[in-house]
Amino acid sequence: MNNLDQLVNIRVSVTTILEQVISGYIISWSPTHDVLVLNTWFDKKTLNNNIRFINTAFIKSIEVSNRKNTFNSHRPQLQVANIDIKRLEKDINHSIEEFRKDRLIHNPKSNDVGAKVFEKLLDVYNIDSVKWDESNIVLLDEVKIAKPYKLQNITKLNDKTKATTQVEKILKELKIQ
Repeated sequence: MNNLDQLVNIRVSVTTILEQVISGYIISWSPTHDVLVLNTWFDKKTLNNNIRFINTAFIKSIEVSNRKNTFNSHRPQLQVANIDIKRLEKDINHSIEEFRKDRLIHNPKSNDVGAKVFEKLLDVYNIDSVKWDESNIVLLDEVKIAKPYKLQNITKLNDKTKATTQVEKILKELKIQ
């Protein structure tokens, strides 16, 4: 049988390439992710399930244990909760943005003070306006703050910039002078 979709709710014994035998009821099968999902244990008192995710690349053989009774009325069917896709996408994008921001803030060539200054500049400006240049912080390609990130280490890269006063204000706010 090539299509495991027809085996949902059937009791099987799966033998892995490491000769481990896993028995349970097939809950789901994902051909795109090459995963077989088995419910291997059920407790009637607490209604708890033990779910196993098996990578199909590690399956040596599958044996159907009981073909006649494929649906046990005493076993409750697993209820899959509805998922709000828009909310899920929003949460994932937010997590990705937080990860990107966190990776940007922590530069291995910098120190804690540099990370604080960089994070504060990210809060005031957008993520594309602040960047690292080695251990220096560059704002809007107009102002550079060199290590140790003090007022005297601010350099104008563009004479017409007005961002220098904002950077000085941020450094004073962070009590870095």
